Amino acid sequence: MKAFNTVLSVVLLIAVGFLFWKVYDTPDMKSGKSNSSEEIAERLNSDEFAPARIAYINTDSLVKDYEYHKELRAELEEKAKRLESDLSSKPKVFEENLSILQQQAESMSQEELQSHQMDLERTREGLLRYRDEQANQLALQERELNQRIKDDMESVLNDIKEEYNLDFVLSFDPNSILLNANEDYNITALVVDRLNKKYHSKKEEANTKDGK
Repeated sequence: MKAFNTVLSVVLLIAVGFLFWKVYDTPDMKSGKSNSSEEIAERLNSDEFAPARIAYINTDSLVKDYEYHKELRAELEEKAKRLESDLSSKPKVFEENLSILQQQAESMSQEELQSHQMDLERTREGLLRYRDEQANQLALQERELNQRIKDDMESVLNDIKEEYNLDFVLSFDPNSILLNANEDYNITALVVDRLNKKYHSKKEEANTKDGK
């Protein structure tokens, strides 16, 4: 299941990167200002061009400490294990039937043999369809849960951006283009804390509605 964990973590990291791009577009993209040489020079010389307020998030730490992600990973791991067990048991029946057919083939007529072969082929095709359907269903559940994470993160990042008047939030991990960073600008713990509080609040609200 290590490969599955890696894929899941990469999916979330990609979602995080997308959010940073979406929430923290460059000011030019949001304002629609012209980028002619004269106007750029004018802005550079004006009070408008103030130092940007920048922070960053260590995405590896965020993925590791975000409780909803851990719950999501555990849930998907369990479903993947059940699917793996299910898929490994079904071919055994097919293989047993194939072995029986091979043993009895000499005593069968050509028509009987062809009929059994067609049955086995239909069974094989059914197994392949079942495998693909279950894999697609698992992938769909993963996308739906990942979308929920992305929505929560977008809300939290927007709140932090407004609260602390940030211009940019960067993603810092071994694969990012940000090679080094001052720890003073690391806001990962703040983001994780907000995400976990939001998650627990939603969980308590859901439990209250369910009468737990």
